[in-house]
This record gives sequence, structure tokens and C-alpha cells, in this order.
Amino acid sequence: MEYSLRDAKNTDLQIIRNLSVELSEKEAEEFDPTIDPEWNTEEDATKYFEARITQEDGFAMVAEEDEEVVGYILGRLRNAEDYRTDLDIAELETMYVKPEYRSQGIGTNFIQHFESWASEQNADRMRVEVTSQNEGGIQFYERSGLEDYARIMEKNL
Repeated sequence: MEYSLRDAKNTDLQIIRNLSVELSEKEAEEFDPTIDPEWNTEEDATKYFEARITQEDGFAMVAEEDEEVVGYILGRLRNAEDYRTDLDIAELETMYVKPEYRSQGIGTNFIQHFESWASEQNADRMRVEVTSQNEGGIQFYERSGLEDYARIMEKNL
């Protein structure tokens, strides 16, 4: 399969939303039942997706095969938490590749493009949040050079 990567456009909004629903359903089923796939269809989600596509501090890219979008990556540039020194963080917020297109280098290429963009933006660090039960995702990000920085812990009440 031959794929290509390109910057996302507003015309990709619906397909990114649909793929994000698929990702959220998978995450909710396998790792975190508190994830709400329906959020992707709400107005706040539309604003979020549009901001990543159109705003200067946003990053949005899609992978295509035969003009069909088969994956996406979204991120943004943000400031570190107030208690840290002045750092600009390139946060990879969400990435998804359809299952039948995985293990072909799409995710790795997405990460490489995001890291290049982050460097061009003079980001100090790159960050991604991944569910602790998602061992495959954690291994993928570790292979991409990311390391544990912090751990968020929760308890059901």
C-alpha cells in the first residue's frame, strides 16, 4: 500500500471527526470506559478540530491512500504548567491510524513530521498523554524517543 501525508484542511474535518470517534470507541472499550466517543460530534469538538487545522499554534496532518484519509495526527504548541520554568511544549494530542493501515510507517512518519514542526516552532519539549493500559501505544512512543515524565493516578469513588 502506498500512502502520502499532507497538512489537514477544513474539508477533512468530518473524516477526522469520524476517525476520532473510532479511536474514542476503541479507547473506551479497551482502556478507559470514561471516554465519551459522542464528544467528537459536539460543537466543542468541532471547534477543537478546526483550531488544530487553522490556527498557527495547531498541527493537523492526515495520511491518505488513493485519496482516502486513513489516519490523522493533531497537536498544538502550549506553555508548560505555571510551576515549571518557562517551557514551550509541543503536545501531540491525538493520533489514529485505521487498523488495516498500521505497521506501515504512518505513525512513525506522523511523529517525525510533528517533531520537525515542533522544532520549527522552537518548542522545548514534546509531550503525549497515553492511557497506562495501552501497552502498544506506550511501546510505540518509547520507540519514537519519548520517555516517562509524570504519572497521573486516579481512584474510583
